[in-house]
Amino acid sequence: MQLVSEMANVVAINQSKNNKFRPKEYSECEKHGRYVSLISNGDMFQDRVVFCPGCQKDKEMTERMGIRDGIAKRFLRCSFENYKTETEKQKFAKNLMSQFASNFDFHYEEGTQVLLLGNVGTGKTHLSCAVANQIAEQGYHSVFRSISQVVRSIRDSWGAGNTEKVMRGYSEIDLLIIDEVGVQAGSDNERNIIFDIINARYSDMKPTIMISNLDLGEFTAMVGQRVTSRIQQDGIIIPFEWEDYRAK
Repeated sequence: MQLVSEMANVVAINQSKNNKFRPKEYSECEKHGRYVSLISNGDMFQDRVVFCPGCQKDKEMTERMGIRDGIAKRFLRCSFENYKTETEKQKFAKNLMSQFASNFDFHYEEGTQVLLLGNVGTGKTHLSCAVANQIAEQGYHSVFRSISQVVRSIRDSWGAGNTEKVMRGYSEIDLLIIDEVGVQAGSDNERNIIFDIINARYSDMKPTIMISNLDLGEFTAMVGQRVTSRIQQDGIIIPFEWEDYRAK
């Protein structure tokens, strides 16, 4: 009896007030508006129910959202729209990073390296996280780590016997963002760890963003010429030469 009842409902849907066959039915989505919800050729057994295409698209986008690992809650809100600019230099930095995110398909294929240098509180982390947040919508995965976290994770892996796995994680992620370069001790051991990661990504043509409060000379002294050389080759170096936002 339930099947008969359902069949009767389908027949009712496909008939107008004057009992004429209607090939389409429409429904209203609260979010996306009016859409075709049923298509019929007159045979109730072949009626095709259609769900809101806008909702379906949203669902697919959510399912393929990229991973953003290590980004603090505060920076999950970062976007290019809420990055405030007052000077031409700030606009220049914002535009370059926005273009990097918008054209990430290209930079992903080219393995573009990005280096952000400048004072604390100038928005380097904000713009880097804005990139990660935007490319996540395209399905790309990113990892955000401070240089101390990177070095510590590699050192910890030596005793755990999973160094290869940890290194592979850093080298294979779509976008690696390394923050606070320059706060480490600057030992040869640290330089070798950093070089191994950057060189692996450079060789596999995977994009990396490195963030430092140092100038280029100080940065090179801290990480080594080999790392700087790989960034300078077809990479993007952006100086953040303005005052601390948070100090205002």
